[in-house]
Amino acid sequence: MSSFWNPDEADQDIEEEFGSFSVGRDGVLFLVDAATITNDDDQFRNCLSLIETTMMNRIIRSDKDLIGVVFYNTQFSPAPQAEQTDIEAMVVAPKNTAIFMHLSTMSKDTISYMKHFRDSDDFFDFKNRYGSVTSESFVEVLWLCSRIFMRCGYKLKQSNIILFTNNDQPYPDPSSELDKCLIRGKDLRDLGVHIMLVPMVDDGFDVNKFFREFICNVNDLDAETYEFKSPSEQRDELSSRAFHQDYRSSCLRYFHLTIGNGLAVGCGLYAFAKDFKEPKRVHLLSSTNEIVVSRRSIMAGRLDEETMETQFDKRLLPGEQRKVQEVGGQRIIFTPDELTKVKAMVEPGMRLLGFKPMSQLPPYCAMKSCRFVFPSEKSIKGSTKLFRALWEKCIEKDKFAMCVFAQIRKVAPRYVALVPQQRESMGSDGFRVLYLPMQTDIRTLDIFQSQVPELTAAEIDTMKKMIKKLKFTYKLDTFENPSQRTFFANLEALVFEQKEEMTEDNTLPDTNLQDSQIQSLVDELTEIFGRDAAVATKRPYSAKGGDPSAKVQKVSIGRDEIISAITSNNISRVTVAQLREFLTSEGLTGVTKLTKPGLIEMIQKLFHSISVQKCKTSLHRVIKNDALTITVTLLFANGTNNPNIKVPNIGAPSKPNANIVACITFPMNPDTIAAKMQRIPEITDITLSNLKACRSVSFGQTYGLITSSYTTAVREFIPDETVDNEAENIPATNIPGIPGIEPIVSMTKSGNN
Repeated sequence: MSSFWNPDEADQDIEEEFGSFSVGRDGVLFLVDAATITNDDDQFRNCLSLIETTMMNRIIRSDKDLIGVVFYNTQFSPAPQAEQTDIEAMVVAPKNTAIFMHLSTMSKDTISYMKHFRDSDDFFDFKNRYGSVTSESFVEVLWLCSRIFMRCGYKLKQSNIILFTNNDQPYPDPSSELDKCLIRGKDLRDLGVHIMLVPMVDDGFDVNKFFREFICNVNDLDAETYEFKSPSEQRDELSSRAFHQDYRSSCLRYFHLTIGNGLAVGCGLYAFAKDFKEPKRVHLLSSTNEIVVSRRSIMAGRLDEETMETQFDKRLLPGEQRKVQEVGGQRIIFTPDELTKVKAMVEPGMRLLGFKPMSQLPPYCAMKSCRFVFPSEKSIKGSTKLFRALWEKCIEKDKFAMCVFAQIRKVAPRYVALVPQQRESMGSDGFRVLYLPMQTDIRTLDIFQSQVPELTAAEIDTMKKMIKKLKFTYKLDTFENPSQRTFFANLEALVFEQKEEMTEDNTLPDTNLQDSQIQSLVDELTEIFGRDAAVATKRPYSAKGGDPSAKVQKVSIGRDEIISAITSNNISRVTVAQLREFLTSEGLTGVTKLTKPGLIEMIQKLFHSISVQKCKTSLHRVIKNDALTITVTLLFANGTNNPNIKVPNIGAPSKPNANIVACITFPMNPDTIAAKMQRIPEITDITLSNLKACRSVSFGQTYGLITSSYTTAVREFIPDETVDNEAENIPATNIPGIPGIEPIVSMTKSGNN
């Protein structure tokens, strides 16, 4: 079995994929003072809201992060509601402390439980289940936090404690408990724990009494110079939603930069940014919601010349597969090993070719997102010194290094430029990697060859003023990815069964602000450049030959003609402009960018006519057995009779028939019926002298015809006061595939009757 292989295909030059490199997880432990926070329901509810928001942010940024909740100064120490693992069961809460939620990854059930806990009236009977005490247990809860971090079962990259309390001095100074707190804080610092203090009150909390020395001791900060944020700023920071993922600043891969024979430098490749990609979609089994796993196998087959069908004989193993490349009309067959050797042209790594002046590097030469190179001592000792010497000389002589770079195996090497950058200008010292184009990648655009219009000094000065007016300070964290924000907002609404919220696109400019900023220049711009002329778009001339067709004057069309054209499926009579004009007159918006099928669909929605076939009724008055029987005929959308539906003419309801589902009796005066029928010219010649007081309407069950919906059509002939009450109580049975369609009624004379 062989298949064709093209070495020049774009997908062969795959770009490296990198995600969240697992060098450790983040652990966040919330400490809540039950003695001061839980006594005020509003403060306690706000505290739980901040915890819930942090959970929502963390599960988006990194779903592997761990979050836990611990109460201290409690009267009781109940076990958590969630089922504990063996490792979690080994952590026992000391007296006057309680583990509400163990340090674990976030899930839908965990966040939903926190939502219900916050929204409940009594917080799941918190006062009786946990309670609160006046005695301080801050020392014990610090020991509990260190035990939780040590026994979480994962390697933690960063450990954080967020403390909610209104007590600014848990222990007096001096006291033995204060000394114990400082010792516990030193233990937390040795574990790499960072503490963040969040008071739930704005006034009356003095951080200098106790927490300045304690937090600076844990976070290894200078207590004299460190400035604490205000409580409101701390709470605002936790309450802000974040809809972006957290990408670790880890190395993509390590490689050797070969400078000469026997001389190489160990380097690491880094990325400046990463595009947002939605999570990979998975297929689910509709009956059980189980994940469907697809497997690919290559089969050997042959083509049957008689039936022209491929018959598969057996499954091919990887060693039995072959690739084929056509060269000069001949097929060259490659084995998998040979193909691997062909693709591996050079060993992975970077080799120095030479140096060029920075003036020869055009600013638009990058073929894709640039990378960053930094020295690494993992494989070659002394790489940092040699790398820095190369970097300093490139800056001193204003040159860049030309290299050939093979990122990974089986990928063609690329020419790259190592451009030195400095910390003062670019944020860090090192080399930027610019991927240079090949000769075949460069093309000449006609737009660049056109003549540049000449501008006067006044025009240039005016535009400089406008640019100066519209300048603003760019901040990287100001603009969120709108597609990423919308995706996670809709995902949250779907998971937690909430109403979807409209997300704000921060990338769109504030046009009102821009108009106000350049308002003083509008008259000057209009005087110099003039007003914009409305340019009418023209349909391109057809090159089929012959003279261009004469222009046809736009003719307005009436409402009835448009409805008739759509119901009869004769849409060629109406134009797109006429359809847009009709929808605009009906008060609908958003029709400018719609095509003709979209406009027709909007009109069909307007008149409740969305279906594979349209329901159109024709009521035939039949004089038979001294009774008035109304029969119904379904028509296709193009107006032709449906051959698959036959509605029999059924007489009085006393006659048994299996197809009858409802017979509606309308007692009336024959003179009233005659007066009604004489209004319509098509049926004035029907003899009505033999009509009796009892009239009936029959419908066929096997055709799925509706009952009470047609009462509206019948009332065109029968006064409302004469309709039997039983007809009002008959439930409407929708026609299959046509939900809630109100029929379009037309009155015609019945054939031979």
